[in-house]
Amino acid sequence: MFGLFGARKQKSGGFLGKVVEFNFGDFFVYGHCTHDLGKAGQILKLFKPMFDTQIRSTEALAEVDARTVIKFPLNLTRTEHDVNLVGELAVSDEDAVLPKFKSRGLFAPGETANGWWITHGKDKTWVEELSEEMSYFPNDGIPNLALIRDLYEQDLYSNSEIFLRNAPLAFKIGTRQ
Repeated sequence: MFGLFGARKQKSGGFLGKVVEFNFGDFFVYGHCTHDLGKAGQILKLFKPMFDTQIRSTEALAEVDARTVIKFPLNLTRTEHDVNLVGELAVSDEDAVLPKFKSRGLFAPGETANGWWITHGKDKTWVEELSEEMSYFPNDGIPNLALIRDLYEQDLYSNSEIFLRNAPLAFKIGTRQ
Protein backbone atom coordinates (compact mmCIF):
# COMPACT_ATOMS: atom_id res chain seq x y z
CA MET A 1 0.00 0.00 0.00
CA PHE A 2 1.22 3.52 -0.78
CA GLY A 3 1.72 6.11 1.96
CA LEU A 4 -0.31 9.30 2.08
CA PHE A 5 2.35 11.41 0.35
CA GLY A 6 3.68 8.77 -2.02
CA ALA A 7 0.48 7.41 -3.50
CA ARG A 8 0.19 7.32 -7.26
CA LYS A 9 -2.81 5.08 -7.28
CA GLN A 10 -6.15 6.75 -6.78
CA LYS A 11 -9.32 5.50 -5.28
CA SER A 12 -12.53 5.78 -7.21
CA GLY A 13 -13.55 9.44 -7.42
CA GLY A 14 -9.99 10.72 -6.83
CA PHE A 15 -8.33 13.59 -8.67
CA LEU A 16 -5.10 11.94 -9.86
CA GLY A 17 -4.58 12.66 -13.57
CA LYS A 18 -7.39 15.21 -13.81
CA VAL A 19 -6.85 18.37 -15.86
CA VAL A 20 -8.03 21.53 -14.14
CA GLU A 21 -9.09 24.74 -15.86
CA PHE A 22 -8.81 28.09 -14.08
CA ASN A 23 -11.04 30.63 -15.82
CA PHE A 24 -9.83 34.14 -15.02
CA GLY A 25 -12.27 35.81 -17.42
CA ASP A 26 -9.70 37.30 -19.79
CA PHE A 27 -7.49 34.19 -19.94
CA PHE A 28 -7.40 30.50 -18.98
CA VAL A 29 -4.76 28.52 -17.11
CA TYR A 30 -4.51 24.73 -16.97
CA GLY A 31 -3.08 22.37 -14.42
CA HIS A 32 -2.62 18.63 -14.11
CA CYS A 33 -3.12 16.74 -10.85
CA THR A 34 0.04 14.70 -10.35
CA HIS A 35 -0.61 13.69 -6.73
CA ASP A 36 -3.86 13.21 -4.85
CA LEU A 37 -3.10 13.49 -1.14
CA GLY A 38 -6.69 12.95 -0.06
CA LYS A 39 -7.72 15.28 2.76
CA ALA A 40 -4.35 17.07 2.47
CA GLY A 41 -5.33 18.27 -1.02
CA GLN A 42 -3.73 17.77 -4.40
CA ILE A 43 -0.52 18.71 -6.14
CA LEU A 44 -0.95 20.35 -9.54
CA LYS A 45 1.58 20.95 -12.27
CA LEU A 46 0.57 24.32 -13.74
CA PHE A 47 1.28 24.61 -17.43
CA LYS A 48 3.41 27.54 -18.54
CA PRO A 49 1.23 29.48 -21.00
CA MET A 50 -1.86 31.58 -20.51
CA PHE A 51 -4.52 30.66 -23.04
CA ASP A 52 -6.78 33.27 -24.66
CA THR A 53 -9.49 30.68 -25.23
CA GLN A 54 -10.45 27.35 -23.73
CA ILE A 55 -8.44 24.43 -25.05
CA ARG A 56 -10.21 21.97 -27.32
CA SER A 57 -8.34 18.89 -26.16
CA THR A 58 -6.48 18.13 -22.97
CA GLU A 59 -4.17 15.84 -24.96
CA ALA A 60 -2.48 18.95 -26.40
CA LEU A 61 -1.24 19.78 -22.89
CA ALA A 62 0.85 16.61 -22.66
CA GLU A 63 3.72 18.35 -24.49
CA VAL A 64 3.42 21.76 -22.79
CA ASP A 65 6.12 22.91 -20.35
CA ALA A 66 5.31 23.54 -16.71
CA ARG A 67 5.43 26.93 -14.98
CA THR A 68 5.43 25.59 -11.44
CA VAL A 69 3.87 23.08 -9.09
CA ILE A 70 1.31 24.08 -6.45
CA LYS A 71 -0.74 22.52 -3.72
CA PHE A 72 -4.43 23.19 -4.34
CA PRO A 73 -7.64 21.74 -2.90
CA LEU A 74 -9.51 20.40 -5.92
CA ASN A 75 -12.65 19.95 -3.87
CA LEU A 76 -13.16 23.63 -4.79
CA THR A 77 -14.19 22.44 -8.24
CA ARG A 78 -17.49 21.50 -6.64
CA THR A 79 -18.19 25.04 -5.37
CA GLU A 80 -15.99 27.49 -7.31
CA HIS A 81 -17.35 28.08 -10.82
CA ASP A 82 -14.00 29.46 -12.07
CA VAL A 83 -12.21 26.16 -11.36
CA ASN A 84 -13.33 23.17 -13.41
CA LEU A 85 -12.21 19.63 -14.17
CA VAL A 86 -12.03 19.44 -17.96
CA GLY A 87 -10.37 16.12 -18.74
CA GLU A 88 -7.67 13.69 -17.82
CA LEU A 89 -4.06 12.96 -18.74
CA ALA A 90 -1.82 10.11 -17.73
CA VAL A 91 0.71 11.01 -15.03
CA SER A 92 4.21 10.50 -16.43
CA ASP A 93 6.91 8.79 -14.38
CA GLU A 94 8.70 12.16 -14.14
CA ASP A 95 5.58 13.94 -12.84
CA ALA A 96 4.88 11.10 -10.40
CA VAL A 97 8.01 11.97 -8.40
CA LEU A 98 6.88 13.83 -5.31
CA PRO A 99 8.28 17.38 -5.50
CA LYS A 100 10.15 19.17 -2.73
CA PHE A 101 8.70 22.50 -1.61
CA LYS A 102 10.31 25.53 0.03
CA SER A 103 8.99 28.11 2.49
CA ARG A 104 10.60 30.93 4.43
CA GLY A 105 10.74 30.75 8.18
CA LEU A 106 8.57 33.17 10.11
CA PHE A 107 9.62 36.79 10.39
CA ALA A 108 8.18 40.03 11.70
CA PRO A 109 7.32 42.97 9.39
CA GLY A 110 10.49 44.77 8.34
CA GLU A 111 12.70 41.85 9.35
CA THR A 112 14.05 38.81 7.52
CA ALA A 113 13.55 35.13 8.18
CA ASN A 114 16.51 33.24 9.62
CA GLY A 115 16.13 30.27 7.27
CA TRP A 116 13.94 28.11 5.08
CA TRP A 117 11.84 24.95 5.47
CA ILE A 118 12.27 22.32 2.76
CA THR A 119 9.41 19.83 2.78
CA HIS A 120 9.24 16.53 0.96
CA GLY A 121 6.09 14.66 1.81
CA LYS A 122 6.00 14.39 5.59
CA ASP A 123 9.73 15.15 5.93
CA LYS A 124 10.79 18.69 6.84
CA THR A 125 14.34 20.01 6.81
CA TRP A 126 15.48 23.40 8.10
CA VAL A 127 18.24 25.14 6.13
CA GLU A 128 19.85 28.40 7.17
CA GLU A 129 20.45 29.48 3.56
CA LEU A 130 18.66 28.52 0.39
CA SER A 131 20.94 27.19 -2.34
CA GLU A 132 20.42 28.22 -5.94
CA GLU A 133 19.20 24.69 -6.72
CA MET A 134 16.63 24.87 -3.91
CA SER A 135 15.39 28.25 -5.19
CA TYR A 136 13.73 26.34 -8.03
CA PHE A 137 11.65 24.23 -5.62
CA PRO A 138 7.97 25.20 -5.74
CA ASN A 139 6.67 27.47 -3.00
CA ASP A 140 4.91 25.67 -0.17
CA GLY A 141 1.43 26.63 0.93
CA ILE A 142 -1.91 26.78 -0.84
CA PRO A 143 -2.26 29.76 -3.18
CA ASN A 144 -5.60 31.47 -3.63
CA LEU A 145 -6.97 32.21 -7.10
CA ALA A 146 -5.64 35.79 -6.98
CA LEU A 147 -2.08 34.53 -6.45
CA ILE A 148 -2.42 32.00 -9.29
CA ARG A 149 -3.60 34.84 -11.53
CA ASP A 150 -0.62 36.97 -10.44
CA LEU A 151 1.80 34.14 -11.34
CA TYR A 152 0.69 34.49 -14.94
CA GLU A 153 0.02 38.23 -15.21
CA GLN A 154 3.39 39.08 -13.64
CA ASP A 155 5.22 36.17 -15.31
CA LEU A 156 6.37 34.75 -11.97
CA TYR A 157 8.11 31.44 -11.31
CA SER A 158 9.13 29.62 -8.12
CA ASN A 159 12.56 31.22 -8.28
CA SER A 160 11.35 34.77 -8.99
CA GLU A 161 12.95 37.39 -6.77
CA ILE A 162 9.67 38.25 -5.03
CA PHE A 163 9.54 34.73 -3.55
CA LEU A 164 13.19 34.78 -2.43
CA ARG A 165 13.19 38.09 -0.54
CA ASN A 166 13.42 38.42 3.23
CA ALA A 167 15.28 35.17 3.86
CA PRO A 168 18.95 34.13 3.60
CA LEU A 169 20.31 32.88 0.29
CA ALA A 170 23.59 31.09 -0.44
CA PHE A 171 23.80 32.94 -3.78
CA LYS A 172 23.20 36.42 -5.14
CA ILE A 173 19.95 36.84 -7.06
CA GLY A 174 21.56 38.92 -9.82
CA THR A 175 24.21 36.24 -10.51
CA ARG A 176 21.93 33.23 -11.03
CA GLN A 177 22.08 31.14 -14.16
